[in-house]
Amino acid sequence: MLKIDESKFSQVIPFSEYKDSLDFSLEERLKSNLRLDEYLKEKNITCEEYQKSKPVFIANRLVYDSNLIEGIKPPKQGTVLEKDSRKYFEFVDHVRAFEYVINNYQKNLTVSEIKNIHKILMQNVSVFDSKAEDREKLAGEFRKSKAYIHIVTQDPEDKFMQNHLYLGKMHHRSIAGGMRKLEDKIISLNKNSETISKDIWNTHYEFEIIHPFYDGNGRTGRLILNWLTLKHLGVFVNVQNENKFAYYKAINSREPQYRRENPNKFYKDHKEKRINRNYLMFFEDVKNTIKSKLDILNQK
Repeated sequence: MLKIDESKFSQVIPFSEYKDSLDFSLEERLKSNLRLDEYLKEKNITCEEYQKSKPVFIANRLVYDSNLIEGIKPPKQGTVLEKDSRKYFEFVDHVRAFEYVINNYQKNLTVSEIKNIHKILMQNVSVFDSKAEDREKLAGEFRKSKAYIHIVTQDPEDKFMQNHLYLGKMHHRSIAGGMRKLEDKIISLNKNSETISKDIWNTHYEFEIIHPFYDGNGRTGRLILNWLTLKHLGVFVNVQNENKFAYYKAINSREPQYRRENPNKFYKDHKEKRINRNYLMFFEDVKNTIKSKLDILNQK
């Protein structure tokens, strides 16, 4: 198996740096970032005090990077997000889940706790943008259908074509069993082991390979990672967005071995070749331009 150096895509932050004297909760800290001027005035805190607060920096860094990896961009500076909007919950609920980890990491990380993290993270948003009652059913519940990771690469032999790989994730009927095995591995982690850091990363990779939920697997997995690094190493681990492709490569390098250990439990991969979308858009522009010119000539 390929040896992976996680330091190439992650940053370790000691938990001791998180402690601070400001008397407002993590959830409030994130809201202060969304409505900074109004919030600081209400709390009688200066901007200088706020910016010096280590918890603000650490919480923002971990949440924002984790969201950016999934393509969820942070609000622009000075933007006041509409309360109860999707983007509002993508950040606020992420921080609530992060705070849940901080308040509970000394406990055993069980399948039930993993579901709790996911429910907090995803209770107000869903992959389907469905109604609230549907979101509640999806949050904290394992998927009951197929799941694929879509990977697009340029065909080296044909510049007009792209290779589309649909990487099948664990079959939904195998998820419960796969997660029980993962829970056993997590509970058996030994903080005194020389390989504890690598063991924690391997449990993270396995969670991402199982891909148990409809959506939010990446963010949930990185929250799980921090639960375990806090519990066993006393540190946060921030997977950095700017190095996310090295992170993806690390997960993918673990997958073949995991599949060999769990045969016949994954949906089959499949591949397609398609015309590069950029060329399709170019040809569409050319077609529209020609049509426009012909319309002008016909009017003369």
